Amino acid sequence: MQSKYTYSIRAEHDVKKIYLDTAIKWGMAQADKYNDGLEHSINLIAGNPDLGRQCDYIRKEYHRHEYERHIIFYRKRKQDILIVRIIYDAMDIKKRLST
Repeated sequence: MQSKYTYSIRAEHDVKKIYLDTAIKWGMAQADKYNDGLEHSINLIAGNPDLGRQCDYIRKEYHRHEYERHIIFYRKRKQDILIVRIIYDAMDIKKRLST
């Protein structure tokens, strides 16, 4: 069975912003490398949904998995996992997940 995941609209925006910000600050090669690592982590989660830690204290049924300085928030669903947000670890997480 192939692992599946879906990005929320906000998570799609997060991925694009992470890529753009990294490219501006560190260059295209680093942006590509970071993006590949992020995608690898998401595929890893999709294949092993219990890999992340539950974080009901933030939002019910949410899980989190860290990649470098970003936290991938997701929910398990029957057909796939939903990548809810990808947030920089220094940001106000509760605020970012509520917007």
